[in-house]
Amino acid sequence: MVTVRFETRRSGPGPARTFPIDTGDLAVANPVDSLDWPDYVSRLRADEPIGVSPPAVDDVGDR
Repeated sequence: MVTVRFETRRSGPGPARTFPIDTGDLAVANPVDSLDWPDYVSRLRADEPIGVSPPAVDDVGDR
C-alpha cells in the first residue's frame, strides 16, 4: 500500500488516498512538478530538455 496526499503549497494539506502498490492509477513523478512556485520551477527547468521531467529523488517504484 502507498498513501498519497494531493496538495500544493497554495492549497495546503489536501485529501489523502491509499492505493495498492501495483495500481495503474499512479505514475512516478518528480515532486518539484507539483510546486506552486513558478519562478523557482522556471529556473530549474531552464537547462532541461523540453517536456522531460527528471526522476524523483527517492524513487521507490521497484520496492
